[in-house]
Amino acid sequence: MKKIWIYLVMSLGLAACSNEVDSPFAEGMGGLRLTAKMDTEITIPVITKSADFSDLRVEDLFIRIYDESGALVNTGAETYGDLLEQDEEGEGGLPIVLPLGSYTVKASTSTKEADGVMATPYFAATQENVIVEEKRISTAVLRCTLQSIGVELQLSERFKAKMEEEPNNYSYEVTVTNGKAKWEFSPEQMTVGYFIEPCDELVATVRVRLGSSNEWYPIRTYRIKNDGQAPRLGEYYIITLDAGEEPETNEASLRAVQINHER
Repeated sequence: MKKIWIYLVMSLGLAACSNEVDSPFAEGMGGLRLTAKMDTEITIPVITKSADFSDLRVEDLFIRIYDESGALVNTGAETYGDLLEQDEEGEGGLPIVLPLGSYTVKASTSTKEADGVMATPYFAATQENVIVEEKRISTAVLRCTLQSIGVELQLSERFKAKMEEEPNNYSYEVTVTNGKAKWEFSPEQMTVGYFIEPCDELVATVRVRLGSSNEWYPIRTYRIKNDGQAPRLGEYYIITLDAGEEPETNEASLRAVQINHER
């Protein structure tokens, strides 16, 4: 099994500093300024197109601010791009005017964590105890990294060739679970799944049809770890499904786990 680290940095300005400014803030109010940039340079080789996160835009990050009671603050904007547009139109998008106090600021690629697994990579960052002082502008920096476990299914070249030659005689169903949520793969569904919680192990159950339009082999179960370590957020696993007398060894170093079925 091979662990592949996929790393992308998105910055949303949040430094622990405050600067006194000439501003029209009312008594008991202060400002929070968010600045953003994105570094799409990935230091680990991108193995497949599925693991390429270069199409993510910092403007699409959802911004959420919570007060000390945990209540969501209404900023009049949903994404960082919305804040920038308001600012350009002179509507006061930045800095965000807030009552004095301590806040938690979060940036993420999604606000919905569908049943613990998603079809899109989940990047997020949170900063707590951001202090807004009277008639000052505080600045905050959030660095968003991959906060999910990616799981991709690939077919070996041999298995793909068999399916192309005899589509009625070869098929597969693969289900991967982290113990709380599950993701299913089939010839009709090959989208990468992203689990949003760490786990002790990933469990893959596999059912294949080999050489007969009516005969499915019994389900097999495979337990996946990374060199004995539990899967962690920020890791990306590639499962290769093979079919034949011997597993293919070409580029095996790029695979998380290889599942081989013999006829």
